[in-house]
Amino acid sequence: MQGSDGFERFVEAGFELLGIEADKVELRVVGAADSLYRPRIDALIEADLDGVDPEPDIDLSRPPER
Repeated sequence: MQGSDGFERFVEAGFELLGIEADKVELRVVGAADSLYRPRIDALIEADLDGVDPEPDIDLSRPPER
C-alpha cells in the first residue's frame, strides 16, 4: 500500500477488500468527507447516553419525535 498516513492506508485497504480501485481524487474526496464528519462521529461515540431512554415505537425511516 502506498498511503503515506494511517487514514489513507486504512481507506485503501477498505477499498481493496471491496474490490474497488480508487484513484487519488477519490481518496481525497473520502479524506474531505472524513474531515467534515469525523468530529461529529467522535462526539457521538464519546457521548454518555446511559440515561437516555430509547424512543418508543421507533420508526427509523422518520426523524426522532423528541
